[in-house]
Amino acid sequence: MAERGRVPFCRGDKVSLRALERSDLGEAYLGWLNDPEVNRHLFVGRRPTSFDALLEYFERARRDPDTVLFAVVDNTDGRHVGNVKMEMYDTVSRVVDWGILIGEKERWGQGLATEALALSVRFAFEKWNAHKVTLGLVEGHGFALRGMQDEAAVTTDPAAIGAEPMAGEGDHGGPRRGRRFETADKPE
Repeated sequence: MAERGRVPFCRGDKVSLRALERSDLGEAYLGWLNDPEVNRHLFVGRRPTSFDALLEYFERARRDPDTVLFAVVDNTDGRHVGNVKMEMYDTVSRVVDWGILIGEKERWGQGLATEALALSVRFAFEKWNAHKVTLGLVEGHGFALRGMQDEAAVTTDPAAIGAEPMAGEGDHGGPRRGRRFETADKPE
């Protein structure tokens, strides 16, 4: 079931991806960003996110031709449950950085993120002509790595991909550490 007036860009069995819209930037989304349990595996959460900061992020991404923001919609009830961000950060080599947030905790563990990953990585390769998709992972976030391994033929050997340790802002001012992983080359 599609949300009224909102057309999915791509559809799977469990989720659909559509353009993230300004009307999606409400209390629920803001709540996800400010919930320590939801954002514990993200490179956000050091300080509270305000609506103005969220709107600025959205507007900046919307204007950037190298960034795509998808709303993840649960097909069972048409509810917006999360987001996917894809950013072509190396336009010469066609490398896309991928990130996901499933903010509705009661929807965790149902395979929604895994299917959103598969749909969005397929979009990156088929529609955006990406050659690689990368994912920065905070230590301890096994789900995202397993999803990348299952759905996107990810290479996880740091020596094989030259992965370097990453650090970002963490909760309570502490660093969040992780590694960057990438898919194999674009399927032929």
